[in-house]
Amino acid sequence: MSQELSQHKACEPPKLYIQVMGKAHPDGHRFVFYDITDQQVQQALADKVEEEDLPTPLSRIHGWPWKDQPERNVWLEIASDGDAPIRVSLFERVGETPWQEHPQRVTWQHHVVQPVMPLAFWQSLQSERARALPIRPGYLYVYYQGAVWREIEITLSQQGQWQFRDIDLARHRDSASEYTDNQRPGIGKSLSEIWLPARQNLGWLSTAVRVAFSEVQWSAPRLNYLNTHPAGISRRFQAVSLQRPSQAITSGRLVAPDRLIAQRGRCPDIEWQLAEPELWTEDLLGQAVATRFAEAKSAQQTLDAGGTEAMDAWERPNPALALEAGLCALALEKIVQQDSEQDDPLPWEEAPSSEDVFSDARRRGIPGLVIDDAMFALRHAQMQTQQAQHYLSLLLERCARHPHYQSALLVQKRIIPERIAGQDNPLHEFADDEVLSYHGGTFHTAIATLSRYNAHSLWETHQTRLADYLSDAAYQRALADYFSLEGGDYLSGFAIAQQLFTALSLDRQRADTLLDRDIASQFGDTQSATAARTLQALLEDGSDEPLHAMCFPDSAAYRVEQPFVLPETEINDGSGVFRSLALAEQGQRDQAPEKDELHTLEASLLAAMARSSTTSQLKGWTGTIDIVFAKFAESGKNLLGQIADENQRTVMAARIYLPSFNASRAALHTLIGDLTFQPLADVDLGNKVLLGVEDVASGLTFGLDKAEREYMANHRRQFYGNVYRTADGTLLGATNRRRLNSMSEIGEAREMRFIFADADSRAAELVRRGRTRIGMAERAAGITKLPYILVVVEAMNLAVCGSAFLKTKKSAKTALYAVSAMTDLGLATLNISEYIAKRHQAPRPIIRVSQISQKVVIRNQGTNWLARRFPQLIRINWLATKASGILLAITMAWEALGRFDEGDTDAGIAYALAAVGAVMLMIGPLGWIGLALLLGGSIAGTLLTDGPFEAWLKHGPFGNQKDDAPWLQDPKIAYYRLQGLFANIRVTRRRMSPIEQRALLAGLGNSHDSTSYPIGERWQQHGSLQDIDTAIEVRSALPGMGVELKDRLVLTREHYRNTTLPRMYPQPDTLSSTRVQPLLTQIAPHRLTYFVHTPRVADPVVSTGLALVTEGYRWQLQLQFHEVTQPPLRTSRRIFPAPKPLVAIPDDMTEILSIDNAMGDYWIKETL
Repeated sequence: MSQELSQHKACEPPKLYIQVMGKAHPDGHRFVFYDITDQQVQQALADKVEEEDLPTPLSRIHGWPWKDQPERNVWLEIASDGDAPIRVSLFERVGETPWQEHPQRVTWQHHVVQPVMPLAFWQSLQSERARALPIRPGYLYVYYQGAVWREIEITLSQQGQWQFRDIDLARHRDSASEYTDNQRPGIGKSLSEIWLPARQNLGWLSTAVRVAFSEVQWSAPRLNYLNTHPAGISRRFQAVSLQRPSQAITSGRLVAPDRLIAQRGRCPDIEWQLAEPELWTEDLLGQAVATRFAEAKSAQQTLDAGGTEAMDAWERPNPALALEAGLCALALEKIVQQDSEQDDPLPWEEAPSSEDVFSDARRRGIPGLVIDDAMFALRHAQMQTQQAQHYLSLLLERCARHPHYQSALLVQKRIIPERIAGQDNPLHEFADDEVLSYHGGTFHTAIATLSRYNAHSLWETHQTRLADYLSDAAYQRALADYFSLEGGDYLSGFAIAQQLFTALSLDRQRADTLLDRDIASQFGDTQSATAARTLQALLEDGSDEPLHAMCFPDSAAYRVEQPFVLPETEINDGSGVFRSLALAEQGQRDQAPEKDELHTLEASLLAAMARSSTTSQLKGWTGTIDIVFAKFAESGKNLLGQIADENQRTVMAARIYLPSFNASRAALHTLIGDLTFQPLADVDLGNKVLLGVEDVASGLTFGLDKAEREYMANHRRQFYGNVYRTADGTLLGATNRRRLNSMSEIGEAREMRFIFADADSRAAELVRRGRTRIGMAERAAGITKLPYILVVVEAMNLAVCGSAFLKTKKSAKTALYAVSAMTDLGLATLNISEYIAKRHQAPRPIIRVSQISQKVVIRNQGTNWLARRFPQLIRINWLATKASGILLAITMAWEALGRFDEGDTDAGIAYALAAVGAVMLMIGPLGWIGLALLLGGSIAGTLLTDGPFEAWLKHGPFGNQKDDAPWLQDPKIAYYRLQGLFANIRVTRRRMSPIEQRALLAGLGNSHDSTSYPIGERWQQHGSLQDIDTAIEVRSALPGMGVELKDRLVLTREHYRNTTLPRMYPQPDTLSSTRVQPLLTQIAPHRLTYFVHTPRVADPVVSTGLALVTEGYRWQLQLQFHEVTQPPLRTSRRIFPAPKPLVAIPDDMTEILSIDNAMGDYWIKETL
């Protein structure tokens, strides 16, 4: 160098200066000169370069002597691993550039080159703070001078450092400057910075330079499209400003080196698990993720434990875990693995510590260029949505393994909802019980209510974020990079779109099996409205969204009423729009493409799946394509399932399904290309097949053929019909063909549109073949005087206690109740006799009883304090009154103790007050107070006594009173007793009309022909079926009545006669009693119907003088259900009706099962 450039005397010769920002640039870049026609390289001029570092602004000056030099074009030369370096035009028509300097402000030279480190823009999900992350491996495209200027492959070295390798685009263009090669290797020398033109002739290139990042290398048609479509450039590329580094992080701007936080290279497998990827990239030692995971695991364990700590953790959650769907799922997985003694390593445990990838750039003053990475944002939102779904699935799977899951599920579905099927739920009152209302209790811990709430919140958040991204056309257009690929890689775009649509379509409330529409408000609103709107906009026919045009063919060009006709030729224009011929070519391949033919992860995964698939009837690659496009239709199905209004759903169905149907016709053209979508009225079903509904050739009607109808009958199931059992126990399957009218006979259906195939088409044959392989595998008290009331009440009391006395084998408590009741009855009899004798002209027996009550037993002549407490004349009535009070006090006290022992505090207090009242009733002046306490306490005690549901909740597996009924801690017994409470067995009888009789018999006779199912032969054997005229229906919520739950029926027909005389009750007289078997039994879901014959009486009502005689027949029904078990299993102890929760079943069930004894708690007894 002849002199220092920093002096720059006015007398120095003219020079050209190019300022390269930063310092210590590695080898690999240099400037070369061409003439203005770019034909002749000026190598000698380029070799005269003089370089010097400039401290302010930090840069390196490249200078060339320019005396007598004409204008030249400056090119940037990039070192190559090939035969020749890569050269790209940098500045045009440059000349002498006077030195630029100012004593007070920073100045730049005429021409400035800015080396940059590409960074990925990331907007924090938990704050408004923007982040700049290291760029992911992929390709960086630079648009400059009206064309794609540079293509740079971005990789990471084994040491985790960036490597930027240029691709020589000129080598892949033909003479017409069209790109011809889809695969273009990077041959440029590995560089650690990228040089970009920033300033030319004192003007900053504010919009001239644009950049775009892509996960995949663009195809040649994609490059050609962008080079020739300015609108495509403005949509796919983003303008960047290279003027001055900023202290703030903004997409499209430079970020100052000192603002670059130390980070490591990207690792998508770990970042997909995190809500914020910088938790990984900014953690060089790998401790931050481990710490966050430990927090997630601890929080999950706290929620799993329940109690106040769980409630505190849920009400005041860790803010750092608010969006961590992946870590929450992974933490739960780890907890489950510990329970099963598995210990798979965590993904970050094996990752080593890392150096700062920005250290070199920071040291050399190289700023970062922040670029949008749309595909990462889409993939991250999709993966986090799937992680939230996975978290919820893990929670549900874990709940299903809880010993008392069946009981919890029944409570959740039958008690928790305020309304069921649009009706008020009468059992919802029990939901306010502490057992069910406290979310930290055993019940809600068993169904993971708190954790599931978190899962729903995570799902909603990330799914809405994904919908927000996909509603933005810029994010959609990023997928055109995939949809413009060639060969098998073309399927990558469909695979990615299908995954995005699936993530949008999933409904968290439908996925949660512990949650349905009746209790959906438990976790907020229904499915994200944003997600549903976005998905509808992308799927429905006529959509103008860019992604719709990529995924589906134009419905105007490919009419669904006609077979799908492929074009003879097709050009990939690079825009990413749907290409039917390219897709059909892939669908016609027998084998998946070889590994070296595929260059995207998605296509490679599809190929691997095709090679390993053995379930589909289609060949591997075709079957895989079929799965991808079936997922599009499934997403539409999920979307339609979220529409409650049936009419609206029907209207939308065609608009949603039609594009997917059309795309599938192209993808599987040889198989379903001839399928059409048209009104039924326009189709001859003799030559067409209404897929899945009607196929004349195979006898298929509404998805059920003759063989399947026989299967359903043989396997005791109902499908478009009923199952009947004759008197000898034979099962008859009755699938009434008249209920399966042909579609052509249904008027409304004739104007609806359906998908048809030719009867002899491959699609119809494939459906038939698949079906044969797969087969099919569900009373009023008036105003009376008090003594009369007491007589009636006590008589009832005596009757109840007598019955209980016999049942409980004369227990002490029941015996006391019986003695008390008899004493009360005797006292009441004495009182009523005295009452009548004083007020009426009573019969002699009543007067005699009244005289007995007033007989003096003892004459009290005592003078001490105690004797003065008693009357001078102690009569029988007085003694009976005191004895009754003492016994009543004892029984009320005993009842209170029992309620306290059962944990029924409110009823216990009421009975205790009644006991106090009984004692006070014996004390003269306080007797009326005692009477009030006695009556009030007794009534309150009865009303407040826990019913069966409350008893089960308190003493069952989720309650805190577990000692009184230890059998309720057994999961099977607890569920059985709860099932018994919900059984709600009801019996009714009705006389069948002649029309109903004929319909029943005709339905049986026309169900099957004599060859496939010989009903006719059996009909002859059971001619008595024609005598059926009465139906006795048993309805219940119990599943499997008559099949899994065998009915034990004692049905007795009684011939009776009632004789009624004036002012007397009817005198019943049973003339005869006959035990009969039902002539026919209909087995239907939650209903058994016994068909019997009830003889008619010629004169049912006869008047003979003063007497009215009524004669007729009635039925006495005695029914019990018991669970059927198959050998070698032990006989089941599950019988219905089940005993009350606090009643133990004896070990010896002989008496319970005895038809002759028929204990009331275990049998249904009805007089009909």
